[in-house]
Amino acid sequence: MRCTHRARHTTTDALCHTPRLTQVNWRLLYDCGALSVSLTRGDTLPGPGFSAALTATTETGGAGDSHRGAIAMALVEALRSEVAADTDFSVASSAGRDFPQGSDAWQALFKKA
Repeated sequence: MRCTHRARHTTTDALCHTPRLTQVNWRLLYDCGALSVSLTRGDTLPGPGFSAALTATTETGGAGDSHRGAIAMALVEALRSEVAADTDFSVASSAGRDFPQGSDAWQALFKKA
């Protein structure tokens, strides 16, 4: 699709030329559908094993799956937290649309683990 106003572009309206996602894919569905997070102390999550082939494209994932956003946020919040100091945590994702918001929510998860 060609832009009709190319001659008057600025850096702020260059987004009209940025490629957009035109299809819903399993990664997008998983990112939206598996936002609930649980933490357990230690490296205790089961690996996906043989079932990885069966759960790789589901909205909710399977045993041992972790949401990339949950992993990143757990790492950042663990670095800020005294409760999480010198402790290993397993980060599991599950079906749900409630991602922990703010440091207080993460502190509660670290204490509960």
